[in-house]
Amino acid sequence: MAVAVLVAVVTNIILFGALATWAIVAAHREPSDRIRPLLWVTAAMAGAFVLSAVTRLVLVAARLDLVPGRTDALVGSTWVFVQALVATTLGLVAVVVLRRVGESLSRADRVANSLSERLVDGLSVEDVDLTRREREVLDLIGRGVTSDREIADELVISPATAGTHVRNILRKTGMHNRRELALIGMTSMDTNRVPG
Repeated sequence: MAVAVLVAVVTNIILFGALATWAIVAAHREPSDRIRPLLWVTAAMAGAFVLSAVTRLVLVAARLDLVPGRTDALVGSTWVFVQALVATTLGLVAVVVLRRVGESLSRADRVANSLSERLVDGLSVEDVDLTRREREVLDLIGRGVTSDREIADELVISPATAGTHVRNILRKTGMHNRRELALIGMTSMDTNRVPG
């Protein structure tokens, strides 16, 4: 039975180590300020599980006489106390971060749901009578290029002309702001990309 426990503990170390590594790499690559804290909390909690599993591994190895020393000395050691303290601290931090991020994501989800309810079902850029240039502007907005200056720089036009195109797109689509246009632009830019 102790050998099965040893195998299970080593498997835990490998899996939680992989999860911690993935979360760290993903946190570095994640552009969203809302998602990044979740990835860091995931990495920290996975790291705490790895520390806990390493302690269990040493205890099982001591029971199997694979490592020298007495197990009861490890159980009452400062190492186990520090590990428990770190895990508890990480758990409390995780609760605070998850609550804040959860509230933020919940608000974002409500906004997205509200916008999607306002959008006409199946609205496609093809259904709206946009000029070629307006489609280009909408594509840029869908990619996050939203200011008149940024649009103008991308299309080599004046900011005033870019603003006129945006106002025309808003009027033609019935949307109220650039965020709503970005939603349409993101959902349609792959299927309705303007040929270059």
